[in-house]
This record gives sequence, structure tokens and C-alpha cells, in this order.
Amino acid sequence: MAMNAKEKARLLGLLFGVYTAVSLGIVLVVGIIYTVILAVVASAEPARGSSPPPDFLLPFVVVVFAIAFVVTFLFAIPEIVAAYALRKEKPYARIWTIVASAIACMSFPLGTALGVFGLVFTFSEEGRAYFEELDVRGRRLNAQASLTPPPPPNSWQ
Repeated sequence: MAMNAKEKARLLGLLFGVYTAVSLGIVLVVGIIYTVILAVVASAEPARGSSPPPDFLLPFVVVVFAIAFVVTFLFAIPEIVAAYALRKEKPYARIWTIVASAIACMSFPLGTALGVFGLVFTFSEEGRAYFEELDVRGRRLNAQASLTPPPPPNSWQ
């Protein structure tokens, strides 16, 4: 059974969401593990001679992993927006899907597979028709919203 364009777009949105959650989770878990290991080593190892004490490195490691998490989150923003836009069929889904797919392609192997799937779907004839229909539907909704007069105010009399 073949999937239609709407099902592919929803699947792509789901995959972007899962991929983003997993990548952020991995960075967070690795940072916590390294911080705990360094804290245990720092508490058990006394300072020797002229070398700095092990607890000197703990704030440095925490800052490094905080920066890594923030950078990972900044790169995940287009993937989060693309996931939302694809799942909710928003007219801006196409551009965010292209950006998120390009960013995901940098993460080999799973991100590359997801990025290639996103780019192939977006630039295929089926994908173009799907995104054009979303764009037309979005314009139609905006035009209707601007032409519809506001409701009359409630009468307090």
C-alpha cells in the first residue's frame, strides 16, 4: 500500500520530532554522565604537586556541556518548527522542511537518511503539489479572514 503526500508529510513531521528529541536527549544525558563521573573523581582524588585539583575542572565541564546543549538546541529549532508545520499542515512547512532537512543531513547516518528523505519528498512532484496546495489553502484562509467583517458588538441594553 503506497502512502499519499499527506501521510508522507505527517510521517516526516513525526520523524523530525523524534529525531530532535533523541538528539537533544543524547547531549543532555552525556553531559550529565560526564559531569557526575568528573564529580566522583574530583571528590576521591586529592591534588598533587603543581597540577590543579580535579575539582577545578568540574565547572569547566559543566560550561562546555551547557554550551553544547545550547548549540544543539539552536540547530534543532528548524527541525522543531518543521515537525510542527508538517504535522499541522501549515503553509510555511515547505521552507522549514528544506532548512531542517539540510541541517539533518550533517548528522550521519540517521540524520542524513532523514534529511535526504525530507529533501526528496519536498522536491518531488508529489511534494511540490502538496506544498502548493497548503500554500493556496493558507492564502485562501487569510483572504477570508481579511474579508469577513467583525461581528457586531454585544448590546448591553
